[in-house]
Amino acid sequence: MVSTNPENILPVIYIQSNWDEVIQKLDGKVWVISKRKGCKNVEGNLRTVSLDSSGLPQLKSDDGFKAESVAKNILRVEHIASGSKISFLSATRIYSDMHKKAIRSLAITSTDLSISYCDEGNLIVWDHNRGVLKRKLEGHIGDVYKCRFFPSEKVVLSCGQDLSLKIWDINTGYCVSLKGHHQAVTDFAIIDVGRNIVSVSKDGRVKLWNCGDASCIDTLACVSSIINCCAITSVPDVRMLGLPDDSPVSEKEVGTKNKMVVFGCENGWLHGVAVHSRRKVFERDTGAPINTIAFLDTTEPTGHRCHFVTGHHNGQLTLYDVTDTAQPLRILHDSNNAILRLLPFGSKGFLASEADGSVYFITNDLKTKLYSLTGSNFDPIYDLASDGLFVYTACRDGLIRRYAMKRCLKDYDEEWS
Repeated sequence: MVSTNPENILPVIYIQSNWDEVIQKLDGKVWVISKRKGCKNVEGNLRTVSLDSSGLPQLKSDDGFKAESVAKNILRVEHIASGSKISFLSATRIYSDMHKKAIRSLAITSTDLSISYCDEGNLIVWDHNRGVLKRKLEGHIGDVYKCRFFPSEKVVLSCGQDLSLKIWDINTGYCVSLKGHHQAVTDFAIIDVGRNIVSVSKDGRVKLWNCGDASCIDTLACVSSIINCCAITSVPDVRMLGLPDDSPVSEKEVGTKNKMVVFGCENGWLHGVAVHSRRKVFERDTGAPINTIAFLDTTEPTGHRCHFVTGHHNGQLTLYDVTDTAQPLRILHDSNNAILRLLPFGSKGFLASEADGSVYFITNDLKTKLYSLTGSNFDPIYDLASDGLFVYTACRDGLIRRYAMKRCLKDYDEEWS
C-alpha cells in the first residue's frame, strides 16, 4: 500500500455502505471486499450472531476476514492473509435538508456556521448545530468551484465559472467581486489573516490580490495548462525563494516575503513560485493531472509546514518536502479512483476522498490507512471540511455527513495502538 512495488502493496478493504444499520439486526449480513492490484478480489461477509447486554453486535466473520472490534459508529476489520487492518466509521449525523443535488464545496467554522454550494446553483450559509438555513448568497453566474471562510469566520470567499472571486459579508449577503482572470477560477489560497489572497484559473495564471480594494496586485505565474489547485505555506529559509534587493514590492502586499504558492495542473506539472519575488522555485512533471494539494498539519522546529501531499486523477497520492522537491518522499498508489480532495486533520494525518465515494484517514507519512469514512454508496465525495472535532463530507448524493474523527483518533491511541 505504501510502495510503488506491487508486491508490497497491501489490499484496499471496502465494506457495504449501510453496514452500521445492518449489523444491529440478528443475522444481519454485510459484505466486505479486499482489492489489490494484480490480484483476484477477496469477498467475504460479516454476520451478526448476537447482541450483547449494551446492544453492541457480536459478529462472525468468514472468507479471510476478521471483525476485530465493534463500538458505536466504528468497526475494525482485518484482512487475515495480508494482516491489513482498517477501522470503518459511520456518520454520527446526516444533513439531508440543506441540498437536494450534488454538493461541490463545503466549509465549516469552529462555532456553528457552514457554507456550501450544490448543483442546484445554491450557495448557502447555514447553522450546522441546528441544521437550519441562515442565508442564500446570490451573485455568481454559473457554477461555484470553491467556498471558504476567512480566518475571522465572518467573511466568505468563493470562486467559480464566471471568471471571478467574490468576498461576501455573511450577515448582509453583500459581495465584492475580484475580476481579472480570463477563464474560470478553480481555486484560491488565503494568506495569513486574509488581506491578500492567491487565485489560480483555467487560464493558466496565478494572481495575487488585495482584498481591501479588490485589486489585482500582480500575476505571479503563467503556464500553458489549466491550473486545478493551489496551496500556500511559509518556508524556513527565505533564501530559497530568491529574494533580490530589487524584488517587486507593493504597499498592498502583506506577509508575502516568506510565502511560496504550490500549484498543480491538468497536464500533470507541479510548480512552486515565491509570492514576493515572483521567482519560480521548482517545477516537475508528475505524469498525471493534479486535482488537489494540501500542506500537512505538522511543523518543523522552525514552525513551518514543509510537507505537502498532491492528489492525482489516477489515484496517486504523493508526499513532498517543500525544501527539496527533486524527488517525492513517498508515493501511495493503490487505487484507480481519482483523488478529489485532501484535508489535513491534526498532527497524525489527513483525509483523502476518492471518486468512488471512499474517504480515508491516512498517516502523514503515507504508511497507514487508519480509517475509512462510510455511508456514500459509491457516490463521489467532492469536498471535506472540519471544525476540529468532526469531519464533514460533501457528496454527490446531496447529503452532508458528520463523523466523530477526533474522538476516534483518541480511542485509537488509548485502546487500539
